[in-house]
Amino acid sequence: MLIKSPKELVPLSKSACLAADITVFKDSLNNVVGIVCGKRSAKFPIARKLKIGDSIDPSEVRNDFYVTLKSGSFQQDGKRSQRNVQIRLRVVNSAGITIENSIIPGMTSGTVSRCSEYLSSVFYHENNPVWDEIVKIDISSELMDDIHLLFTVWHVSSKPKNDELFSFGFLPVSVKSIVVANGEHVLELWKPFSRDITHDLRKAFYVCNTISLSRRKEEVRILTQLSSTTKPQNEALVLLLKWRSVPKEVIPQILEKIEKVQGTELIQFMREVLDALFCLLAEDHRRLEEQIFASILNVLDQLTSKFSKYRSAVEAYLSHSFRFCKIHSILLRISLNYVDYVNIHSQSPDTKKLKSLMTLCKCLKYVVQLMLTSWRLEVRQSKYEGKIATSHEEFRTRLFTVRNLSSLLLSSSSSDKSVVF
Repeated sequence: MLIKSPKELVPLSKSACLAADITVFKDSLNNVVGIVCGKRSAKFPIARKLKIGDSIDPSEVRNDFYVTLKSGSFQQDGKRSQRNVQIRLRVVNSAGITIENSIIPGMTSGTVSRCSEYLSSVFYHENNPVWDEIVKIDISSELMDDIHLLFTVWHVSSKPKNDELFSFGFLPVSVKSIVVANGEHVLELWKPFSRDITHDLRKAFYVCNTISLSRRKEEVRILTQLSSTTKPQNEALVLLLKWRSVPKEVIPQILEKIEKVQGTELIQFMREVLDALFCLLAEDHRRLEEQIFASILNVLDQLTSKFSKYRSAVEAYLSHSFRFCKIHSILLRISLNYVDYVNIHSQSPDTKKLKSLMTLCKCLKYVVQLMLTSWRLEVRQSKYEGKIATSHEEFRTRLFTVRNLSSLLLSSSSSDKSVVF
């Protein structure tokens, strides 16, 4: 809406006002929605938090990409007065096709007010507008590798046929399967290659080749925020989750990088990360099994000790999501190697192994639970297939040795004063 004479606007009388009723509910979201919808027939759109919270349900699936249109700086291009600037946003794939109904104004969920092109508000005669308008890009995580955000900049008139496209910019959502980092982005703007590029995208050539474009001395500032349980923004996590397609010689480097990932990132993809590490361990990776085991310990330590608020999510995974019936024998073998190491550590200290040993002691409860769950799954599967599982006595004896690791470590360290843990 263009308001040419704001002084002519007349305020409404006090009796004609907009009233808002705010009620605070102390209950789960599902129960609150049931209470509210039970009172009224209308369905209410839910505005979720921009960032994923501390308490995460392992079964929760979320892939929300928020874009905030902050501000812009534009040239006057010889016009007598400043421009009436409007930003129009589309989601476009590499073939130059607009993804229909992929934009939701604001932060709501569901099918409320979906559109294929978002139109910003317009400030009359203002070359440096500040919008602070937020939209949600609602597409599957699989499509995110093939799309970009297309921003077209228009000078709008009170007569739509006189609207003029004078700049455009874009932002690839993903680069090599890694979603663009959260935070502010300053977009370069370019001279349009046709009068209305939204109808002449030419297979989006501009994303990979800007040589043929003319740069304009203008910019648009935006903020992006990905809240996803399916699409990591960390390169190490992306590579780990796609480990089957990664060269084997690169896996040790990935495992090293995983140890540097913070718990706040790990918790969003806890199930996928642990599943990938257990798959790696179950495969024929005998040469890497200690490094893989160290990575598993690091993840457990991060989520149960350093970020203890995530402990319940880990316990939920161990109880309901862990499904590796053959892994207990590998975990037992590696853990028993640590027991042997404790007995001779004064003769051959190893910094890395000592670090993993201390982490194992901190996470021993969860490692033992993994072994027990895996063994029970094997027994159940063996009965179903008519095979013979690992004997109960043999497993019990070896597990008991591992469970005494902490006591063994304490007695060993007290008898050998030269070793400091």
